[in-house]
Amino acid sequence: MTGRFGGDAWQLRETVLDMAAAAPASIFSIGNGRIGARGGFEELPGSDPSNAVFIHGFYGAQPIAYAETAYGYAKNRQTMLSIANPLRIGIWLNGERFDLNRGRVHAYSRTLDMMHGALNRVVDWESPSGVRARVSFQRFACLDETRLLYSRITVETETSCVQVRMESAIDPSREAPRSSDDSRSATALDCESVRVMSQGTLSDGARYLTQHSLRSNLSAGVVLCHSASNLEPQHHSNASVFVGAPGSCLFQLDKIIALDKYEGLCTQDDLMCLAQVARDGKRKGYSAAYHAHISHMERFWSESDLLLEGNIPIQQSARLACCQIFFSVGRDGKTGLAAKGLTGTGYDGHYFWDTEIYTLPFLTYTQPHIARAVLLYRYHTLPKAVERARELGFSSGALYAWRTINGEECSPYYPAGTAQYHINADIAYAVDQYARITGDHAFIYQYGLDILVETARFWLQLGFYNPAKGHKFCISCVTGPDEYTALVNNNCYTNAMAKANLEYAADWLAEMGREAPSQYRDFCARMGVEDGELHSWRRAAAQMYLPYSEELGLYLQDDEQEQRVPWPMESIPENRFPLLLHFHPLTIYRHLICKQADVLLAMLLQERLFTKAQIAAALDYYEGITTHDSSLSRTIFSIIACSVGDTRRAERFLEQIAFCDLCDLTGTTSEGLHMANMGGIWLAFAYGFAGLRVNGSGLCLSPVCPSVCSGFSFCLNYLGRKLKVQVGRGHSSVSLLAGEPLVISVDGEPVALSAP
Repeated sequence: MTGRFGGDAWQLRETVLDMAAAAPASIFSIGNGRIGARGGFEELPGSDPSNAVFIHGFYGAQPIAYAETAYGYAKNRQTMLSIANPLRIGIWLNGERFDLNRGRVHAYSRTLDMMHGALNRVVDWESPSGVRARVSFQRFACLDETRLLYSRITVETETSCVQVRMESAIDPSREAPRSSDDSRSATALDCESVRVMSQGTLSDGARYLTQHSLRSNLSAGVVLCHSASNLEPQHHSNASVFVGAPGSCLFQLDKIIALDKYEGLCTQDDLMCLAQVARDGKRKGYSAAYHAHISHMERFWSESDLLLEGNIPIQQSARLACCQIFFSVGRDGKTGLAAKGLTGTGYDGHYFWDTEIYTLPFLTYTQPHIARAVLLYRYHTLPKAVERARELGFSSGALYAWRTINGEECSPYYPAGTAQYHINADIAYAVDQYARITGDHAFIYQYGLDILVETARFWLQLGFYNPAKGHKFCISCVTGPDEYTALVNNNCYTNAMAKANLEYAADWLAEMGREAPSQYRDFCARMGVEDGELHSWRRAAAQMYLPYSEELGLYLQDDEQEQRVPWPMESIPENRFPLLLHFHPLTIYRHLICKQADVLLAMLLQERLFTKAQIAAALDYYEGITTHDSSLSRTIFSIIACSVGDTRRAERFLEQIAFCDLCDLTGTTSEGLHMANMGGIWLAFAYGFAGLRVNGSGLCLSPVCPSVCSGFSFCLNYLGRKLKVQVGRGHSSVSLLAGEPLVISVDGEPVALSAP
């Protein structure tokens, strides 16, 4: 399985032009954590979905229309919105418009340069009248000044005296509203949900446009500056200043000419400030800005590269995963990482639990400052989680939204939405892991403990000591990660993660009491924490019930698992997957079948609770009843297979993880890349084949090299140190690149590390 893309280990290249193919627009996206731009063609209108440009946190809203509503249902949808497109360019050669649907394309390539974080496109085009030109496009979302997009359009002809006209524009046209029965698609908002509030030309010729999202009351501004240059000074070029219509320029081309565009984008900021940002970008110049941007990319790769030897297609996939997470994740503490990142509007641009469980580990180990910012987003939305808990009748604690952008719940289908209470524990898990991996106790004391305490309080309200289960602590009427079983009692994953959540809150509070007693007293006074509350958390955690079948020798997904009707997967036609698109939810819920096996995920995240034999038994059993209709599923199967020594099975899952988007295995890549699956590629190597864990013993590794490559390596940060892990066939090594000496465990044996 290699997909339709060529290139080398650092470049993903498309050389066959297919104007109807939708998935590449997602794959060739660029971004910088604030701005994202899909990889469409600059000459196409802004209404073309391949050309969407996003500003993180800019979204629209509309009331959810229920045919039959009830108390506490989510009230409003939220949908990430594309903004007016400043990349738009029209090109005419001797009066004939550059159009890939007309004339003749002699050669074509579109390349994502992952090393440098840029998108390049080159077209050798001949107009209907025979004028031939090489037209090149480059763009990057600046990492040095994250409010700026840069783009360069270069036209080169073999014949002299070709009249070239370029019209550069901020295109506010929007894709027509659409609807879909697929819950993974974006919600159809009417075109009037975003209005142009003002537009015009500033004194220096810069164009500007502002927009306003009516129901979310958010604004966005775009400013566009230009400069033209002859890239080969020895050739004469009669390049006019901008004349005629604003944003239009005329060249009498002798050899080669470039138009550079400096596109400033922001939400809520002062327009004149943004205009100055664009002017400063122009003053700095395209080449200088690009080199500064490359420096940021070089630093990122030195910290975050997953290097594979001997398998270019999977290497491309791994690097695409790393850079697209980096392009999409928010850095400001007010935004997170959407399920589709900044690469498309699938899932409405919502944040889910995917971030904390599947992508945050990569960031925590390689870009801890970004992981911290993502967790700060959860801290800043904690008041809305507290409000949501009260709305659902809980007198204390917090309940995070299942689907959201601004922190409010916007999932209209509560059985597979609000009932997934495990999101509380997922966020708590990420907070604990971040602190244990980075040693950033200041974050825990100042922000993280607020999250841990409020989520722990929620579990005590939700669960109860059940006499029918030997007075064990039970949690009823929940939905776990497996959305093919809903509203069940004692979901194994939920209970195991709730147990950990309660322990995290008690343990970190106790540590604060020892290490920072004054801060501890202030915190307890502010949050109303009493000693008896810590005891109640520890008691509930110690008594947490996990469903287990003695007859099967198996941990069950929930109490009702053995009561459901078997549904052999071989009896389901291939064209009926994913089941959620072809069967009523009630049909799915009554059958013994999984979208993803959340018992296995519990065994990965809370490995201490299970024996290796129990994990191996669960892997065998749940593989037979899991459809993998979720793109999250195969990552966990691969890691668990590694943990029990079944590397062949792990490799089988790895290939499907690696090519989920490059081969569009789900048929939904056109609406954005699957960020959790991309995080899963890194997890499959780091947690799976390298056996990376951080537990009570510290950092542990149990490396094995998969047969799909001759070796792999990656760097990671741990307690302020930088380590490099190298795994080969029959050998492995761990080196300390920077930081104080450290003892880690490799294959169960202590290894002392010192920096050179």
